[in-house]
Amino acid sequence: MDPLTNDFFILSKREDSIRLYQLPNPWSVGDTLHAELKSTLPFSRVVAADISADGSEVLVKNYDQIYYWKRSGSLSIPELLQTEGTILNYNPEPQGESIAWQLNGNGFYTLSETVKNHKGRLLYYNRK
Repeated sequence: MDPLTNDFFILSKREDSIRLYQLPNPWSVGDTLHAELKSTLPFSRVVAADISADGSEVLVKNYDQIYYWKRSGSLSIPELLQTEGTILNYNPEPQGESIAWQLNGNGFYTLSETVKNHKGRLLYYNRK
């Protein structure tokens, strides 16, 4: 959810180039919503994404990397994700499936699922 516009975004997972869909604001509970394809992105196997509470930063995570964007000006989320993101330092975890900004923006969390002999872990990445 983009806190600046209240638009809701969905990323596909399994295509070679993932798809970004948008459910534009306004919408209300009970509506039949139709997601609009906004763009394809040059990533695969995306498992999670988050927009910071102030709407200025975006994280997208696949199994191997975390991509970061800083929003400037009046760029929309689809426009922002068409620009080149920065690859952040990340130690891939078995079945790492989620990412979320810390509410105050000082860092972010990742969370993995339990698989075989590896217990799920909640990891914190402090902003440097």
